Amino acid sequence: MNKLKYLLYLFAGLISVSIASCDKYDTIVMGQDFAPVNSLVTNFRQLVYVEYRNGKARVWGPCADRVESSVEDSHVMVNSDLDSLVIFAYGYAIEDSLNVFQGSLSVNSSHPYALYLSNLSLRSDAGPAIQSQGSSDCFFVLPPKSQNIIYGDVAFEGSVIFDGEGSLSVESQSGTALSARGSITCSYPVVVSLVSSSADGIHSDNGNIKIADGTWTIAASRHAFSTAAGQVILNGGKIQASAKGGSFVSSAGGKGLVASGTSCVGVSALKSDVDEDMRQFVWQVEMSNLMLDADSLVTIMRDPNFAGNPVPLTTFTPAFSFQSPWVLVSDSLVTEVDDVIISAN
Repeated sequence: MNKLKYLLYLFAGLISVSIASCDKYDTIVMGQDFAPVNSLVTNFRQLVYVEYRNGKARVWGPCADRVESSVEDSHVMVNSDLDSLVIFAYGYAIEDSLNVFQGSLSVNSSHPYALYLSNLSLRSDAGPAIQSQGSSDCFFVLPPKSQNIIYGDVAFEGSVIFDGEGSLSVESQSGTALSARGSITCSYPVVVSLVSSSADGIHSDNGNIKIADGTWTIAASRHAFSTAAGQVILNGGKIQASAKGGSFVSSAGGKGLVASGTSCVGVSALKSDVDEDMRQFVWQVEMSNLMLDADSLVTIMRDPNFAGNPVPLTTFTPAFSFQSPWVLVSDSLVTEVDDVIISAN
């Protein structure tokens, strides 16, 4: 009898240790350890890990058996009806320059979910590297000090809300770097770089693009910001954007751009003409109605060879707003390989 009691006590103790360890581990992974204070995702608790390693992937964790998942090499699809799903993706599908593995993550959730990227590296040359197939909102979390590198499109069928303090680099060769059918919102100090070699930098089909914080660098082949039916609202953060073949903001619905309190708004203007006698370049700055505060100070700068060291050319106060197109006639200091930047403070 005593032996039976001992075994029962031992079994109960092992269960309590296991539960305590699991709870502690989950708390470390989620909540304010991986997101700022007042983060929007601290109540998401149903945890699933997606790990990428050497061309392979696995789905595991406390709630892995509560979602449907399929894995083919480094291509992962997760289907879920959990009401507080957290997908914590990490690892790499890229070994080195000679052994490049293709990897992707696709999520179809019937409820809003949180997607944590912690030092994740993915490459997908066929289809999006990260995509949300359902219409549910995605809370896109970049944990502090994390550096995430994505080669391929990042696309969401619903809205996407950025959270965290880490960094994300997206480089797309065949499509828009970051797109959503719904809105795209950021009010946290993330660091995001979006590069598209053939399309837009960031695009929303049916919502607004609103950036209130963070450092955003966008280099697009077509438009830096693009909306089909919404508005681009920049009211904070630091934004540096360039568009080789289009405009800084393209808004098919005609709602354009509103900027207030943004520390830097940039555009890579294309050279439209050259006055050889006066050695001047004429630049056409395409902007869809930039709205500025009455006391805003606008500085036009040039960045030789896109080196990241802009040099001021002129400073003025636009009173309240100015309409596109706006033409800058520069002196001979500006060359074809310079980035012409508009800074609004």
